[in-house]
Amino acid sequence: MNALRTLLEDHHHVLVEIPLDADFGEDLLVRIVRGREVTGRLIAVQVKSGAKYRRKNGYSIPVQDHFHDWRNHDIPVVGVVFDTQSSQLFWINLTQALNRLETAPSSVRVSRDNELHAESMARFVSEIDHYVETRGEPPAATPPPPAKALSHVSQKRKRCPFKPLWHFRQAREGASQPVWADGYLTVRDGAQLWVLEPEPDAQGNLRQHRLTTLYQGQPTSGDGAVFVSGVGGELQSRSLPNLTRGWDKSFKVDDGLATFIAGTVYAAGRPTGLHAINAATGKVRWPPPEPLAHCKVIAAPRLVGHEVVILAELTLDPDTGSERQAGRVVAVNLQNGSARLLYACEDSLLPLWATNETTVFVLERNGSSAHRLTAVDVAAGEALSHCDLSQAVDFAPVASAEMVHVLDRAGQLCSIEAKTGQQRWGFPTGLQLPVGPTTSGDLVLTATGSRQLVALDAKSGEEVMRTKRAPGVITTTPMVVEGTVIAAHRSAEVLAWDLATGAKIGMYPLSVDTRAPGVPIVVDGVLYITDCRGEIHGLVVDPTHSSRKV
Repeated sequence: MNALRTLLEDHHHVLVEIPLDADFGEDLLVRIVRGREVTGRLIAVQVKSGAKYRRKNGYSIPVQDHFHDWRNHDIPVVGVVFDTQSSQLFWINLTQALNRLETAPSSVRVSRDNELHAESMARFVSEIDHYVETRGEPPAATPPPPAKALSHVSQKRKRCPFKPLWHFRQAREGASQPVWADGYLTVRDGAQLWVLEPEPDAQGNLRQHRLTTLYQGQPTSGDGAVFVSGVGGELQSRSLPNLTRGWDKSFKVDDGLATFIAGTVYAAGRPTGLHAINAATGKVRWPPPEPLAHCKVIAAPRLVGHEVVILAELTLDPDTGSERQAGRVVAVNLQNGSARLLYACEDSLLPLWATNETTVFVLERNGSSAHRLTAVDVAAGEALSHCDLSQAVDFAPVASAEMVHVLDRAGQLCSIEAKTGQQRWGFPTGLQLPVGPTTSGDLVLTATGSRQLVALDAKSGEEVMRTKRAPGVITTTPMVVEGTVIAAHRSAEVLAWDLATGAKIGMYPLSVDTRAPGVPIVVDGVLYITDCRGEIHGLVVDPTHSSRKV
């Protein structure tokens, strides 16, 4: 990889490495530069290195399960082999070679005549140009590289709705996506917690504050404070934004399993139980509710109606004293802490759930490889319906009115009636996806295996919008902002589409690490997003937004 990178950079081509978790058969994206002028030519590169790829008559690149992806890619996929003994590079246009075949081969032969070096670079660029022009497809025109990589070349970027507001570079790779906390942003960076003030000062600098904690989950916030686990695991109150220490408690709690609701912090205790603490004073409002005895809280509590709903797992059978795993859904009264059991199941629950004003939707493991969706009426304290899914589920369901929508591992989006548990409609996305669906008004939005975004009518499942194919697989849950849909894809871009027509209206070069916790957010017309290097960006989405300096 280093030899290829050096050669390409010496000739001023612009490189973007694809994160390992987003590697689906390509290691690099390369934007071709000719005479230091950035062109519209974009190629993907698969790199192989080592003696095992050497053959008597040249070299070989295994195809494995990449046949259809490489063959049908929107841009040319180039295979490169590095001979570690001779330090030579050899290449082949994989897309062109596989389009000559009807069935998938085990490998593609790379000729020794196709050596890639300084003297052959012009021929390499010429052949890529010729291939793109003669196969009848327009050249790719969406450059993905970060701004740093473009410092040595001129770039004419097309108009887009994203306008950089600020760029924070001090967090490390793997930092979480930002969370909005009482007018500020919190970002998890390992055991460090960053608090960022979203408005730059008069000199354009971004004020930031940092705190070391024990756990790495996202904290909760409210009433001008953030509530975290200190270096010893004890619950602490820290004022925003300066992180001045307020109160602290002796008991330990887990970050990521606390919620601020109506002046109270509901925090999961260790090893079991739930603590309710007055956010202003730190005083314990009531002891852990009895229905949560011997239970471990598995998700941050949520407000449904006038009660706090807890998702928990029974860890110890109170009758036999033996260990067990069984799901519990418990509601806690906001005023006096009285609790009641809403639902109990014999199998464990997943920490993936959805709520609306009256109902909780939970996923049970159901003793098999598939999962069961259960709708629980909070006011009645009973299960409304059950639906046995045909596959397991990796993403939380999303609720809209009387429907709940679930995307399973086979890529099937199912819409289920809450009252009956009957499936009303299904939509095949075509692939196991890295992101789940979302809702916006009467629409359900989902990515597809064909690298598109689709909007469906929530009640009927009728398709009302479909975008054109993105250069890469969608890697973030779609966000809808004032009629604009925003999502990132694995070819290092954030794209914006018109929700009404599906037309692409903008692009910003940025690669998102799908392993980073959380999802990007939009607040007051600004997109806050963490890239694959852990750097946080503030991007104005609405160009008419006048209350922020751009």
